[in-house]
Amino acid sequence: MTKRNTSAIVAMAKDKTSKKVELVLLEIDKMKKKNEKVTFYSISKKTGVSRSFLYNNQILFNKINSIRNNNPRSEDTIQTIVEAQKLKITKLEKEVAELKKNENFKERYEELLAQNKELKKQLEVSYTY
Repeated sequence: MTKRNTSAIVAMAKDKTSKKVELVLLEIDKMKKKNEKVTFYSISKKTGVSRSFLYNNQILFNKINSIRNNNPRSEDTIQTIVEAQKLKITKLEKEVAELKKNENFKERYEELLAQNKELKKQLEVSYTY
């Protein structure tokens, strides 16, 4: 009688596991259709299964990992990155222009220093006469 009860418990556990696997696979498909990010954490939150269940089940682990590694970035993400890069380029171009302007000021400063020295020499010469 003990064997019969044990086999029934094992069968129920396997059935419960297969239902969880089916639930997770359906949720993965839904998330892919909605272009949502598929991660162990997000699947765990949406299905109520533990992350350790996802990691320990080889089928689910491989499926989630392959989606995570092959999932191209969404159009919104790409657009956001492009906009951020454009802003960075604009900022850097302004900085370059400012540095060039500062370089021009430096050159002008050097010219004025040389001119000032020349004028001082001329003053000394004119006072010595």
